[in-house]
Amino acid sequence: SSYFIAMDADFDANNKGKTLLKGVAKKKQVLHVQTTLPSSETTIVYAYAGITELNVAFEERLELSCRTSAEERRNGTAPEGNRTYIGEDWPSDVNKRCEQLRSWGVPVKGLHGKMGGRVRKEALKDLDAFVDPVDAFVVTSVAGIGTDQNCKYRAGFKRIRSGDHASGSRSAGQTAGRVNRNSDNPLDPVTAPDGTVYAGGAFYVLLPGLPPNLNSDGDSNQDPKDRAANKLKSMRGQVDERR
Repeated sequence: SSYFIAMDADFDANNKGKTLLKGVAKKKQVLHVQTTLPSSETTIVYAYAGITELNVAFEERLELSCRTSAEERRNGTAPEGNRTYIGEDWPSDVNKRCEQLRSWGVPVKGLHGKMGGRVRKEALKDLDAFVDPVDAFVVTSVAGIGTDQNCKYRAGFKRIRSGDHASGSRSAGQTAGRVNRNSDNPLDPVTAPDGTVYAGGAFYVLLPGLPPNLNSDGDSNQDPKDRAANKLKSMRGQVDERR
């Protein structure tokens, strides 16, 4: 017989996974190694905050989801709750977002690293129980890695900030995988405007700035409408250089 080894995607970040495999392989055959187990079929829908239309669409979808979550509990469609999950990078944004949702009449709880240690400890001890009575949960990366959510959510949202203190895309990837791992409580299916049905639900991500320039200079302020033209120009330049 041989070993099947499954590891978390972050396991080999410091090469310890490679060392482990070498040690195991000396003693017993390793048949297969899989670094990430596919746990859900969530569709990631991303937008850029620097494009006004996308920023507005993200906020409108978030508001609709929150209001729908609250309404479904009130009208009996989802008496146990069908919540909206919202990830923010900064504690101040968690507080602002909670205030916004309360102004809509949506019961909400927030959680971030600047809350007292006792509050965080109690919340993380049983996160499902913490969010059970509310219809929206707003949280930073304090409830990221290793804190799967088993209670029912209808959709997930994550706004990624820029700057030294923002958690970044790696944390966002972890956040997106927290809310749709329990097959008994999946995200709600989403039907796109073209009629395509995404049965695994959607997690909406708002990225900072504009899409990266397809030229290689790293300029993120490029108008996205010009990306294709710039890419072709760059390719033509490379061909000319090699003639």
